[in-house]
Amino acid sequence: MDKDVFLIEDDTMSSSLISHFFVRHGYRVTTFSDVSSAMLKLNNVTPRCIILDLELNSDAPLDNIAKIRLLSSAFLIVFSSYRRFDIETLAYQGGCDQYISKDRGLIPLLHTVNQISVGSDPQHMAANDKLWLYDNGLVFDYTNRTIMFEDRTANLTRIEARTLSVLSSSANRTMNRDVLTRSTTGRDFDGISRSVDLTVSKIRGKIRSLGIKNEMIVTVQSMGYQLKAICQLSESVHLNDQNAH
Repeated sequence: MDKDVFLIEDDTMSSSLISHFFVRHGYRVTTFSDVSSAMLKLNNVTPRCIILDLELNSDAPLDNIAKIRLLSSAFLIVFSSYRRFDIETLAYQGGCDQYISKDRGLIPLLHTVNQISVGSDPQHMAANDKLWLYDNGLVFDYTNRTIMFEDRTANLTRIEARTLSVLSSSANRTMNRDVLTRSTTGRDFDGISRSVDLTVSKIRGKIRSLGIKNEMIVTVQSMGYQLKAICQLSESVHLNDQNAH
């Protein structure tokens, strides 16, 4: 299913335009005019990604994100005419992996899908057992997208896991928004989107929910973010555990 894209768009002309654009770039596109039709298909098929138009004809279009998340863990891109920070925030809170406004055109959308299709991970990390261990006792399981502290666990979205991994790879160094955007999504920061800020805010909240009071990710004014911690990447923890048995 590496080349399968589900497009949920109720405008026929827009759906045709986006579909043909992705087909020309080698993707197999299945189009749906409503979320209910897509959900029936999601019971049997897991696409590489789902592109969701947020202007679908419903009373609460943001609820569609939660509905999709109940059935699928596929990478979910909201492609929306709303260029409003409050809508973008709610979309990320609902569970989308990437929010792209339609006025940016199809190229940024294609770049994001290309990044998913090649399975790119930050810092060229392979998709096997990867654990980040921090000096305050936090453990970050990149593969399973979880952070753990003592007996508590919090789940991360894909974009949150990628962002935390990039920050951890450059711990105690300031990472600007352009580097973070390019490393996690494969596209350049447009100077307007707040996706990096929203993602960092959500990671901070989840770390605090584990009982860690000291802020691990600090804001560097007018520059970006920095992970303030001593950490190391362990690739053999699970393997050693298995050998011990």
